[in-house]
Amino acid sequence: MIYGLDEKRLDKIIGTLAPEFEAEYRIPGEPVQKVTGRDNFEKMMARRFENFKADGIQRRHIITAPYFLEQTSDSALVVIHIINCTMTNHENWHPFVSALGEFRAIKRDGAWTFIHQVESVDSQMDMPLSKVLPISNSQK
Repeated sequence: MIYGLDEKRLDKIIGTLAPEFEAEYRIPGEPVQKVTGRDNFEKMMARRFENFKADGIQRRHIITAPYFLEQTSDSALVVIHIINCTMTNHENWHPFVSALGEFRAIKRDGAWTFIHQVESVDSQMDMPLSKVLPISNSQK
């Protein structure tokens, strides 16, 4: 999922998600942002990639090894710590925020997919939320 995000490969991201996928983004000082359904998430990410491309922004996510809080033969709750880095117009990379990612995954027909994500960011973002998380009012 993170590979697809950093390489702007929407197909790689969407391929890891169940149809009922839900995401929550918690950013200090902002209302919780929610996206419900894989199709809505795909539309939101496509707009995000368009915004970043138009502004010359490249993101990278440095992540820790996954830590399994719960695991059964067909479900798992996994957390990762994230350092978000950015570069604009091919200038120097710089880290700008840390976050905690919590992912619920299930196994169906022998394949693992994500059904829920909660990303809790530790401080404000480096650009307007509408560019980072372009979520329409109907999806909040």
